Amino acid sequence: MSDIKDDIKPAGFTGAATAVLGTVGGLMPAAVHSIIVSGGPLSFAWMLTTDVLTVAAIGAGQGLTAAATAIARGRGEHYISPKRGLVGALIVGAFNGLMYFVQMAVPATELGWTLDLLILGAAGAAAGWYAVKVPEKEPAVPV
Repeated sequence: MSDIKDDIKPAGFTGAATAVLGTVGGLMPAAVHSIIVSGGPLSFAWMLTTDVLTVAAIGAGQGLTAAATAIARGRGEHYISPKRGLVGALIVGAFNGLMYFVQMAVPATELGWTLDLLILGAAGAAAGWYAVKVPEKEPAVPV
């Protein structure tokens, strides 16, 4: 058994990757939204700034959720794989971009901030859950 201190670095990597890639996934829809909604250069700058800050805050929250989930699931007993964490983070980034774009293109799919944040938080937690590699249980050998 390993100590939970061994889980900090791979869980931190998973959280950081999820935060960065979750933010990157939302930048293109944020830029498109800013272009469509703004009327002039000042309103564009304001809208782009607020959109990017919102996307970055959501990405940071997803990163924290991913890291906390990985540590909670690993508990010092299971291996937290940085490679699996990176794959989970890539999926979160793609999911964020797709979700933001669909909600912008089809406003009827907008669920409201509360449900949106719950779904996005669950996506971050899924990345942390996926990062932990739990070995399969070996079948009991009859004596």
